[in-house]
Formats: sequence, structure tokens, C-alpha cells
Amino acid sequence: GADPPAIEEYCDLVLNRSQYPDSIPQDRQLSYQADSRLLIIDHVLPAAAALPTVESCRFIKSRAEITEKQIPVSRQKKRYESVLYQLCIRTLHELFEADVIDAIDAVAYNGLVTSTNPATGNREEKVVLSVFADKAEFIGFDLSKIDPKATFKHLTGISGASLIDLPAVKPLVVIDKSDSRFVADRETLGAVDESVNLASMDWEDFEHLVRELFQKEFETSGGEFK
Repeated sequence: GADPPAIEEYCDLVLNRSQYPDSIPQDRQLSYQADSRLLIIDHVLPAAAALPTVESCRFIKSRAEITEKQIPVSRQKKRYESVLYQLCIRTLHELFEADVIDAIDAVAYNGLVTSTNPATGNREEKVVLSVFADKAEFIGFDLSKIDPKATFKHLTGISGASLIDLPAVKPLVVIDKSDSRFVADRETLGAVDESVNLASMDWEDFEHLVRELFQKEFETSGGEFK
């Protein structure tokens, strides 16, 4: 049978090859269930604030300054919704298309957004859309002619009425975070100073150190490292 870690690593490599603007995060967590041939993906999506808002710039010679014209708010809302549905459908397509050994019968996709709650000032992560896609059905779609939102609804995906408001939804399928392959985090950075030779560190301490460094670097953009 298919080896879950190998399938997960392969799918992650496939998605890493996708070309996206810098405003689109490339963070995800994958879990493959060999018994049901199901791939679950928790995919980090951009917050609305991460997308460009400037429509055009104009240089005013008399004042030697540049003025910016902002994209109307109504169009920003429609564009944000379109981006999220496009990311979802594109990711499903890439996973199914790359499944050359036919190990995946279906993909459960959860789109997560991390943003600051204006009421509390705290960072919160929410699942804002969730869909279950059957490979046999999906590969029959002509993606050159579809509307991503309509395709999402056709697959009976769930999402809020206005994605820019980030209404949370209940995921159709969740990843079991108690996976025995994950080990408990421990802090090692505080014990490292200029006297420590990284090449001589215990290998487990070094792995925890790398995880901690990545966490400190990327946690503000929603990254989670295990």
C-alpha cells in the first residue's frame, strides 16, 4: 500500500512548485489516510490585508509627488473572494493531476486565514472554507471554463456569505493533530549563545532549535512549525 509520509511529502513538493505572488502564503499541513485513500489539507490562505490595494500611481510634476489611487472597497471584497476560491480549486487540481500512482481517491480541503481580531487585538486562525472533492468527479471538469466559486458550491463546499469578513466554518474533515509522528516542542534557543558550537549539538536539540527559529521568524504571518 501507499506510504502516508511519502505521499504527504510528495504532495507538499508538488504544491511547493506552484508559482504565486509574495502576498500568497505557501504554508500547509497534509495528512494522508491510506485506508480511505483520502488526503486532508489545511491550507493557509492570505488575509485580505495581504493583497495589494493600489490600483494606479500618478506623478504630479508641479508638486514632485506621487499620488495613489486605491481599488474601490467593493472591488477589493469581490477580488478577495475570487482569490480564495481560485486558490482552493487550483490546489485541488494540482493534487489530483500529480497523483500519477493513483493513491488519492479524494481530497478534503480546509482553507485557513490568520488575522488580527479588531475587537481584541489578538491573532486568530479560522477555517473560512471547507470542501470535499472526489477525484473521479473533479477530473471530469473543464477548468478552462469554470467559475471557481460555482465549482466550490457544486462540490457542496461550505463558506460564509462574505469571505472578507472571515466568518468561521466547521471543517468537513479535520487532521488528527495527535499524530504520533509529531513530538512535543521544547525551547532550546535560550540556552544557545556564542560559546555553543552548533556542529556539536545533540541532533534532537538542533532540530528543536531550527523549529524555534522558524517559528519566531514566521509566526506573525500565520506559520506553525512542528
